Formats: sequence, structure tokens, C-alpha cells
Amino acid sequence: MLIHSCTRLIQNGGVWDWQKLNSKCFLKKIATYFQGDLSPEEFTRTLFKKIYLNPNGDTLLHDMEPRTLRGYFYGEHNITTLAKKINKDLDSQYFKEFIDTETDDTIKGLCAAFADECPGIDNENFKNKIAERFKKLFVMQQQ
Repeated sequence: MLIHSCTRLIQNGGVWDWQKLNSKCFLKKIATYFQGDLSPEEFTRTLFKKIYLNPNGDTLLHDMEPRTLRGYFYGEHNITTLAKKINKDLDSQYFKEFIDTETDDTIKGLCAAFADECPGIDNENFKNKIAERFKKLFVMQQQ
């Protein structure tokens, strides 16, 4: 049995156990390539907005305290409560657009960073694989 050093996923028979997903590691991996000049709070809010499509507006994310967002980024807060609130309105299509890039080095870096959690990730499917991984982070918190 292997335990992934960052996500704490447990590998049983070559398959990663998704029940140990870690939002902190996901956010940090994506931040490496897309955070730019955004603060951890702004970046976390931006990422959550890219997967949460609320037909009634985004007041939930807009009104979220900066310290809460910072806590998600640094792994000090669990996303279970947030997942329960936004799970029914998840849409990974907008997130795919957010991570869309033409830069070969960025694509290679993303594929390498997510290789353990997204088996078969490559430069053709990286957007789908990473977006589904992000969506699973919220869905698995429901179980």
C-alpha cells in the first residue's frame, strides 16, 4: 500500500483511493501555474467560481470571508460544508476554460503534477482530467 505524500491518497492495487482528497494540494498545484499576482484568498475564490455555476448569482462565494478562503488554500479548513452548499450547481466546463493554455511547459508541468491523481493524463486530455479531479473534490466530500 502506498500513500501519496501530498494528497494522502491511499493506493490499493494500483488504484488511488479518492476518499482522502486534499483541497490544499489541489489548490497549490494549480496555483503554481495560474495564481499570478492574486492573493491566496482571491485565487481560491476565483477557482471556486470557475466550478460553481449558481443560477441565482454567486453571493455564497462573494460573501465568503477572506480568512475562510485562505484556510481552504492552506488546508486549515475542510471543504465539506462548502461542498454541501454548492454540489448541486457544479459545472466543470468553466474550470476547463480557466486552465486552458497553449504553453507547452505549463501543460507538461500540469500533467506531471497531476500524474498520480489523474492516470493517463496527457497534453490532449489534461483539461478534462484536472477539471474532473476538481469536481470530485467536492462530490467526494458529500459521501
